[in-house]
Amino acid sequence: MRFELKGIEALYYIFQEQSFEEAAKKLFITQSAVSQRLKSIQKLYSDSLIIKSDQYCLTSKGKILIRYFKQIINLEQGLEADLFHKKKLQSISFAISRDSLESWFMRFLINDCLLNQFNIEIIADNEDLTLNYLRDGLVSSSFSSKLMNVNNCERIFLGNLKYFLVASPRFMEKFKIKNIKDLSDCFSIKFDKNDRLTDLYFENYHNIATHENYHTIPSIEGFKQAVLSSNCFALIPEIQIKEELKDGSLIKIEPQITMDIPIYFYFWKYLDSVEKRYYENLIEKIKNILC
Repeated sequence: MRFELKGIEALYYIFQEQSFEEAAKKLFITQSAVSQRLKSIQKLYSDSLIIKSDQYCLTSKGKILIRYFKQIINLEQGLEADLFHKKKLQSISFAISRDSLESWFMRFLINDCLLNQFNIEIIADNEDLTLNYLRDGLVSSSFSSKLMNVNNCERIFLGNLKYFLVASPRFMEKFKIKNIKDLSDCFSIKFDKNDRLTDLYFENYHNIATHENYHTIPSIEGFKQAVLSSNCFALIPEIQIKEELKDGSLIKIEPQITMDIPIYFYFWKYLDSVEKRYYENLIEKIKNILC
């Protein structure tokens, strides 16, 4: 089967710009030519590749084509830079959970001077959803706790993010917490309606079906500040609260229980030489952070 690059390029810009008119401007062709290219490629693949509802959305087949297209364009740019010694502005995109972004990833970006070297795009979402962005071609790499195969992507295990159930000493005293059952009427915190990490903690380690009382705060730093207020408890990555554990402003409710969440790094298999070297460096440095 032919790989119709011009048609896929038109599909990409229609989706990216959410407009046939803007796609035409990007491609320096008429709107009619954009429509013709889209019709041609949809006929070639015998399927609809993009649909219009509130906005233009790619179908499952359209997402696959866009993912391959972005990798091809990336390789072409790298080849041009290598052949003609042109400086290529590197773009790297990540999908990552919000707790990983705040607890360790931003620290890594700043310390590694990545912000001075590359055009960075970060999409932060629930842990269970980050791989969807990679599969849909919206990012070139993703951090996830899921172990699975993604076509034309590499997968590396980086380490475990260690979570502890924590509270302030004042909270423990105020609510007379002597054991885990005493927490049943207290408030904990979750990121959003999809966040089940604390529920899993109670299910896995205490056979308690669910915790009822939650505040919703979409920020791991917000988790920490809320727990420091002595009005709630939370499951927080140890790396985010090292200083508070050290100075005693937070304590581990069950220090013997660590909830380890594995972190896998997924990235495109086909990279240019610069990106490949960078990813190799990134993997080693993040492994050191998480170990």
